[in-house]
Amino acid sequence: MDKKDLDNIMETDLFKQLDLAVYTQTHVAWWQQPVAQGLFGLLLCVLVGVVIVFMRRRKRKKKSTVYVQQLLDILYDSVQQWQQKKLTATELFSLLTMLIRRYSWFCIGDSTVVGMTDQEWLSFTRSHEIFRSVGEECTNLVEALARCKFCESSGQGDNVLYLCELVYQIIAKTSFGAISQVSGIYYVGSKKATA
Repeated sequence: MDKKDLDNIMETDLFKQLDLAVYTQTHVAWWQQPVAQGLFGLLLCVLVGVVIVFMRRRKRKKKSTVYVQQLLDILYDSVQQWQQKKLTATELFSLLTMLIRRYSWFCIGDSTVVGMTDQEWLSFTRSHEIFRSVGEECTNLVEALARCKFCESSGQGDNVLYLCELVYQIIAKTSFGAISQVSGIYYVGSKKATA
């Protein structure tokens, strides 16, 4: 049988009457069904999404712990420098203001916090959920900074340590677990605090 004969057979009426649909595939494995393939694809997407969320949270937690620890190290070192008379009280107040503003920027994500006045910062923090638990400490900090900046008693040690303690408490209470407990200014820094 050559090609010409095969073409003749295919053109006959008998060949056209054959029902070739009976020769379909009789068994399809369950994992090859379109529904099963769709469920596998959906499961894969969900699994990849969970892994991505887990990795981002892990990275964010590590990053926040490191940043908070850096701020606390700066606070600890500045208190040490002030006690050794390497830093004046005015410079320390400016540093404390900068630290709390940078921390607010880190928590809220709004860079305009850095350029705000003390009263603007206070009203700004009151409007954010993160700082609601430390509203009293924020108010005390702003009032104490105003007293120390504009009064002649700004160089007294009790005032400076009180301000440093307030900054530490604000950072410690809002740091999302980066610091285990608030125990005082003398436990701030990489030498004594554990992040």
